[in-house]
Amino acid sequence: EAFMEADVIINAPVMKTHDAFPATLGLKNMKGVLQEKDKKRFHKWGLAQSIVDLNKLVLPQITVLDGTVAMEGMGPTHGTPVNLGVIISSFDTVAADSVAAAVMGIDPLEIEYVKLAFEQGLGCADLSRIEVVGLRIEEVKRPFKRLKLDFASYREKGIEIYEKGACSGCRNTMEAFIAYYMESKGRLGLLKGYTLIFGQNVKIPDKYEGKLVNIGLCTKKFREKGEYVPGCPPHPHDLVTFFEERSRILK
Repeated sequence: EAFMEADVIINAPVMKTHDAFPATLGLKNMKGVLQEKDKKRFHKWGLAQSIVDLNKLVLPQITVLDGTVAMEGMGPTHGTPVNLGVIISSFDTVAADSVAAAVMGIDPLEIEYVKLAFEQGLGCADLSRIEVVGLRIEEVKRPFKRLKLDFASYREKGIEIYEKGACSGCRNTMEAFIAYYMESKGRLGLLKGYTLIFGQNVKIPDKYEGKLVNIGLCTKKFREKGEYVPGCPPHPHDLVTFFEERSRILK
């Protein structure tokens, strides 16, 4: 109630990489007005478009992106601090996010919610049309490290992973799920004996090892040929829960 009755909404996110998108910035930060149960529903409805729809309802008057100490790698909570020393502010959240992405070495249109917001008229993501006052992007640009996994390398560990045509949301989610939630916590063994597929153009391999798990909305068409984890993209915690529950059943 206090939020909806406020005279001015000031959005103050920190610049970070993210496990579902290349970066979490101003538009995505508005999820903070929601209860936790509603945040998770966004993954079932389509995370990027849900973020855009939310901003259509509660678009802030000004966005102030905090890049004094940002985060790279396994963001938004387990990454590495970056002493960037910048603040990016705009009345146009889409423009602020686009400039911030460029500073991080990321194409703004690679961030699905920024791309959709631009296409649906919430603001400008065309860097050539955005007036930058103060330091130029090139003066402060510092490419952020982003999590990149070689999925094929997990085959020798008894885990088959197939991906084709996956959006950044599903790919980032899968990379964070495997590298952080499973491997870094010593739980990679829970995935042994499974074949995981994801992506809008992926096909079930003619020959595969173990049990088939179809991950994300794009693989829903295969759900009768194996188990299915819904979401667009799925929440990493839902993936963890899925495999933990299967492990308990086997025991």
